[in-house]
Amino acid sequence: MTLHSKILRSVFLAAALGAGVFGCATAKDANADRPNMDTNTATPATTPAEIPAESPATAPESVAAPVAAPVTEEDEATPKIVVESPDIGPQSEPVFMVPMTMKEMETIDLYMTVRNVLQNRSVHEVDPDQLSKGAIDGMLKTLSPHDSYLTPEQMDVLRGNEKPKTGIGVIVSVEKDIGSIRIIEAIEGGGAHKAGLQADDQIIAINGETLTKNNFKTLYESIGGPADTTMSIRVRRDDQDLDFTITRAPFTIPSVSSKMIGDVSYVALRDFLHDDSPKKIRAALTHAAKHNPAGYIIDLRSNTGGLLEQAATLVDMFVDSTDPILTVRKRGGHISETFNATPGDMLNGKKLVVLINDGSASASEILAGALKDFGRATIIGTQSFGKGSVQSVLPLSVKFPDRKDGIKFTSALYHLPSGASIQGVGIMPDIFVEGIEDVFPEHERDLENTLDNPEGTTPPVQPKSTCAINDNVTPTTVIADARISSKTVDKALLCALEHVRGTPKQTTTTPFTPAPQPGV
Repeated sequence: MTLHSKILRSVFLAAALGAGVFGCATAKDANADRPNMDTNTATPATTPAEIPAESPATAPESVAAPVAAPVTEEDEATPKIVVESPDIGPQSEPVFMVPMTMKEMETIDLYMTVRNVLQNRSVHEVDPDQLSKGAIDGMLKTLSPHDSYLTPEQMDVLRGNEKPKTGIGVIVSVEKDIGSIRIIEAIEGGGAHKAGLQADDQIIAINGETLTKNNFKTLYESIGGPADTTMSIRVRRDDQDLDFTITRAPFTIPSVSSKMIGDVSYVALRDFLHDDSPKKIRAALTHAAKHNPAGYIIDLRSNTGGLLEQAATLVDMFVDSTDPILTVRKRGGHISETFNATPGDMLNGKKLVVLINDGSASASEILAGALKDFGRATIIGTQSFGKGSVQSVLPLSVKFPDRKDGIKFTSALYHLPSGASIQGVGIMPDIFVEGIEDVFPEHERDLENTLDNPEGTTPPVQPKSTCAINDNVTPTTVIADARISSKTVDKALLCALEHVRGTPKQTTTTPFTPAPQPGV
């Protein structure tokens, strides 16, 4: 397992899988040079790569899926490579032969010289393919913290072809710098759940070896393994150390889960990587509507994003409008895509709350931010991560047919209905919940090589109000659904439930009062 960037020091992971979580609004792209391309095999484009800012988006054939304007005859005449783009429709780019300058040839010669020196003189056994992958990844990382080389396994995740996970079945919060693993959730039906592990358990030893920052990587990777094998884990729970023997087994992490919490419909969305997620959410809310709920809660906490188009589709489900949901702007601020809403609100205007935290990123921020801009939902929680960029995914098989890997690079910034970019800023909730710790030690604004907000330095947005748990509220006095563990109350969910019902009993919401500024 490789933790691919600093952000993953505290990201939610499927511990048994060890694959990086793609916290991004992602698009597949084909902007690559491909000499001797067989243009007869290129699929005709259904949406243009570039749409003039003044071009209106046409109404989609399906009410649930916003689309962009149709391709022009001129676009059709240009030879293209077209790769299906699950985020913003199929992306097509003209293929050009870029002449290589003498300086560029020297750069390639420099790379080959260094590689040959390493192959011949390094004390390590050198794999030339690994050197090439490292060079590609390093080149991308100089541009953005979200640009990277993608292994075949990571490409499968983005395509929705991820292989079944095998392990103990937990989602964890990781702080590798201090050797800390905290269980966020034991997946129902998984080995950890069957053995009795719980949310908020702190893993302190694996297979008899105490976790430290020095052995963290090795022990963390040992959590995974073949089905029907066993491992031992020691956890700290309520100041007690408990030992468990767990059998590894296949498990599935559902992208959507739902339930009724009394008279409130609750739906949690883990990511935007599964094509059927909007359909599952629609089905869950339709089923809940039969119970005539007081309102609805959509939980996007620690949802690090995924496919941009899914976020736009979900916004459209709740907004009775034809206004833009979001615009995608490429280099120079040029609008390349506009997603418009279509008439109809499946909830018929009923009260809607969206939960976010600092782990809500990218596509999550699109959904929360757009619903906030439309005035359709109350956003509750803490300030989101602040990732306002779009990544395109280029399979290297476009140029090298036998390869199954790819690259991910930042190709655009997205803007909310208000026109604002949340890059490096995030979404400030309408109701800020007090006393919640950050999930990530670093946010978009803290990362190396992060992009500037195109609007420059903007004053921080303030919440309208704050929500606090009353002093007499403890895990034993709240309902089970508002309890993270035996010692932790789910403060944000409790605030959301009482906001929907309009009868606060265990929380207090007050108007936000800005801190006095120096000299005022």
